[in-house]
Amino acid sequence: METITISKNEYLDLINLYHIITEKIERIKQFDIIDIPTKNINTFKYCGAISMEENALTIQKQMRTDWE
Repeated sequence: METITISKNEYLDLINLYHIITEKIERIKQFDIIDIPTKNINTFKYCGAISMEENALTIQKQMRTDWE
């Protein structure tokens, strides 16, 4: 293990930076505590097939002739 020598000013700057970072981390942690209520939506009811009274092919032909 090596020993590194730094000046007193650099050391104090590092300590100050450490305190700033820990304060910001604590602020970020507070956001995780707050629960935002979410709405539970059943999206599965929109999945799947739809029921139509007419044949899909006849509906498609009607839509194409409406443009003419």
